[in-house]
Amino acid sequence: MFFDALDKIYQAQMDKVLDGPLVGRFQIGKRGKSLIDAGLIEKSLEMMEPFITLEPNDIDDNFRREKAWLYPLEAIRELLINALVHRDWTRFVDVEITGYLDRLEITSPGALPNAMTVEKMLAGQRSARNHILVEVLRDYGYVDARGMGIRAKVIPALKAKDIHYAFEATEDYTKIIVGKASGNTIIAPRKQAVNGKEHAQMRRESVGKASGKILDACSKRSTITIPELAALAGITERSVERNIQKLQKNELLRRVGGRKEGHWEVLK
Repeated sequence: MFFDALDKIYQAQMDKVLDGPLVGRFQIGKRGKSLIDAGLIEKSLEMMEPFITLEPNDIDDNFRREKAWLYPLEAIRELLINALVHRDWTRFVDVEITGYLDRLEITSPGALPNAMTVEKMLAGQRSARNHILVEVLRDYGYVDARGMGIRAKVIPALKAKDIHYAFEATEDYTKIIVGKASGNTIIAPRKQAVNGKEHAQMRRESVGKASGKILDACSKRSTITIPELAALAGITERSVERNIQKLQKNELLRRVGGRKEGHWEVLK
């Protein structure tokens, strides 16, 4: 699902359920391996592409329009594979990919297996739930033998683009939230959008990166919650509260109304 908003709304830009074989069908020839029929992984990435890329208005010297990716393709591919392979197949719930104006969320059914935690996963510890699926994808060349895709591929790719991310692990699901690339790392679709990014960057630098992200998010959606701000800024909820207290003290942010029914007001 993809939405032209910061939250789920009634009308989605795309809302589709994919089904089919997990891996593609390949042919081995003199020129190497070629894809004949796309599997679920390829179909998912192909369907997502229009919503996670930008195409410039101008052509280059080779008369081509080079697409810019709003999210690192290698990281999104690895996260998608992990969500499909390591999901809890005893739960009759689909893997959910949801895109918003400012982030992409991939949710895999089931808790982390075998006492695994987010901290252990980020440290590179391995604990596969579905060993047969891992072996199949390894034989087909989708994954390598190390089983350290999060630490070795995803995190470096996101950090290289200064993209914030957050993991959520509950008894029901495991979710990764990936922020959209900043204006400095993508091709801007319109001059107006570039100017907006520049103003946002100037404001972030004046108050600090985390506080700037909080201000930007509150200005876009005044009813945003503390957990949502933590996910967007890539910090803890306690850190969000400390930043908000600092912004309120400096008269940059104000809370209007109560905790449940109130909203944020950006003052400067």
